[in-house]
Amino acid sequence: MTSVCRRCLAPFVRSENHARACQHHPGLFVCRYHPNCASGSGDGLGYYGAGEVNDGWPAIFWDCCGSEEEAAAGCTFQQHTSYDDSEDEP
Repeated sequence: MTSVCRRCLAPFVRSENHARACQHHPGLFVCRYHPNCASGSGDGLGYYGAGEVNDGWPAIFWDCCGSEEEAAAGCTFQQHTSYDDSEDEP
C-alpha cells in the first residue's frame, strides 16, 4: 500500500522507507522586508548586497538554509512520514 509523505508530498511504500528517503525543507519559504543599509556597513548595499534602494526590498528565501529558489531541492533528509502517522513520530 502506498502512503503520501506529509513533508515532501511524495508517494512512498512503507517497506521501502529509509532514513534518507524524504528530501525537504524543514523551514518556511518567506518574504521579509529589509530596509536599505541593514548591513550597517554604510556602503548602501543593504542586507543582500542588492544595491541602494531607498525604500528597502523584500528578501525571499527558505529560512532553514537560505536558498532563494522556491523550487530548490530540500536541505534535509529524513524518513517519509505519512499523514496517518502521529505528529510525534519522525
